[in-house]
Amino acid sequence: KLPNVLMSTTGPFAEYAGVLYYKEKDYDNAKRSFDQANRINPNLGKSDYYKYVMALAEKKTDSAYQFIKSSFYRRARDFDIYRMLLNMAIVHRDSTEIIKAYQHYNGIHHQPKALTESAVSLLRTNVGTKKVMDFVEEEKQGFLAMDNPDPKADSLFLDMYNRIGQQFMTRKQPQEAYAVYQKGLEADPDNADLLFRIGLYHVAQKDYHQAVEWLL
Repeated sequence: KLPNVLMSTTGPFAEYAGVLYYKEKDYDNAKRSFDQANRINPNLGKSDYYKYVMALAEKKTDSAYQFIKSSFYRRARDFDIYRMLLNMAIVHRDSTEIIKAYQHYNGIHHQPKALTESAVSLLRTNVGTKKVMDFVEEEKQGFLAMDNPDPKADSLFLDMYNRIGQQFMTRKQPQEAYAVYQKGLEADPDNADLLFRIGLYHVAQKDYHQAVEWLL
């Protein structure tokens, strides 16, 4: 009833053949096998993932971007595939795709860490500060309003503020970084990472007395 498909995973045998061709760097036969695999079962996304990897090896970044998008939207199977798509969107300065990928992934997995990745990715494409922070706060409230919120959500949000602040520092926007760190401290006034970051902020401002206080 299901010819040419491995019953335990529904993965086409052609896909497994394609992986072997890929490992032998026989990309032409690998691509043909992966195309056949997609015709048999188009819902797994793995074939397009390998086509993405091969396109990167061949320095075809535009093709690689299309393949990783195809893989992700066929089956957003894990966080790694989501992060790979965001990285390619950063390369192409495609902030619209970052938002779209976040909404798709979050609609399936409901993970606060996905919001962190999308926010940092948006900043790396030079999206405006206010737009990013408005997006973050709106999505954060959605997580907090869920019937069964992630029990680790608070710590994940603290990590989010930490990473966003670091991104602002990388962009030489220390005031924005300071504001984000302070927002994190509203939730956890004794968070050592955020206290340390604020100390470094004061070091950068050459306000050494304040820096020592925060670092202590």
